[in-house]
Amino acid sequence: MASSKDLKKILSYTALLTPLGILMLEFTIGLYMKIPSIVERNKSLLNRTSYSSTTIYDPISGWRKNCNDKQNLVNSLNDLSCNKHGLVETPYKSTSSKAKGVLLVGNSVAMGEGLYAAKNKKTFASQLERNLRIQDKSLDLINAAYSGYNTWQEHVEIMRYLNAEPLHDDLPKPSLIISFGGIQDFWNFIRLLTNKKDIKINKYKYANGMMIAKENINYIEDITSSYNGNIRSGINALMASISKNSNIYYMMNIVRSNLDVNDTKLKDKSQIIIELSPKVSYASLEEIVSKRFNLSIAEYNDIRDYLINSVVRNINSNAKLIESGKYVYAYAPTYFTSLKPKVNRNIPINGIGHLINRTEAPLEIYEKEMQLIERDYREELIKNLRLNPDIQVLDYANAAESTAWFIDYSHLTEYGASRLSSALANDLIPFIK
Repeated sequence: MASSKDLKKILSYTALLTPLGILMLEFTIGLYMKIPSIVERNKSLLNRTSYSSTTIYDPISGWRKNCNDKQNLVNSLNDLSCNKHGLVETPYKSTSSKAKGVLLVGNSVAMGEGLYAAKNKKTFASQLERNLRIQDKSLDLINAAYSGYNTWQEHVEIMRYLNAEPLHDDLPKPSLIISFGGIQDFWNFIRLLTNKKDIKINKYKYANGMMIAKENINYIEDITSSYNGNIRSGINALMASISKNSNIYYMMNIVRSNLDVNDTKLKDKSQIIIELSPKVSYASLEEIVSKRFNLSIAEYNDIRDYLINSVVRNINSNAKLIESGKYVYAYAPTYFTSLKPKVNRNIPINGIGHLINRTEAPLEIYEKEMQLIERDYREELIKNLRLNPDIQVLDYANAAESTAWFIDYSHLTEYGASRLSSALANDLIPFIK
């Protein structure tokens, strides 16, 4: 049996050698991961799984793209690259003082989610710029759109651009501002319909989720509390920092992802197609509202008008940031707007839990039912927007020939982006001139 002296030696050596061993392992794995053949071998895997978040907190807009993540460092073709300002870039860049700026804002549809290629040449923004420059070589489009942005975040991003533009030669003064999308505010509308109880108890600081997500507000409060002496928050921040920068943790994720790639089981439960009960699709808006959301039509209209009033306020504010007639709101087509009227689509909606803050119990609703809600929301929104003569309203809801234009419920395929960007470019040129 070891004496107390021997135990002290063991503990002393363990306390000394363990951190040294960890440091040596970190250093060794770091060198190993810099070997070109190793980087190339794991490139497709690194592109598939993000080890450092592609989205980071932003004090103005709530979040934006993390342009320093490891995915960008390996020049991934399955990611969107940024310019020096942290904006998702387009292939063409101008520093000419005569360039006419076109500022594009919106969510992931405008940004180009799902359309990956070198220099982002396949994204909707890049294709729109190419089509615009066919007609006017002096045009320079700036892609200020980002995933999840609603019209309030578009407003603050426009304000940031207008404050930054005079100080940078590669940021042209905007001759036109385009808000392209619309679906993000619609998902917010569905969130309100499915979480009616949360509206009444929502704290003032969250603004009912109409500005930035509650999670982002809580995130920065947690970080602040660690600086204010909250030990638990400080430990959480330290562990997050270690996992973010640790080569050991990075290697463990590669090993784990290799195992996941070979596992054919479905991991994302939000993607499972649910079986609705009862198996019946309702044909009227009143029935859908009552059966799917447990609301009266009056309650539904109140929530719809509340959401639309917020969106219209944001857009009216945006239109004031540029001369009259130079702000364009373009409502993009979606999977729902492209459903043919006479085709029976009693197929359940799935995989939208993260969009409407409902991940525990899926929303039970059919595609045709969602189509009716979207149409009612869109028509009311556009009717209100057209009351403002300063806004150029373009409705492309019915532009898609079929659902084949879409990767999912809202994001465009390369073909869809090509067709829609061409149509939008033709409609925008008269406003620019």
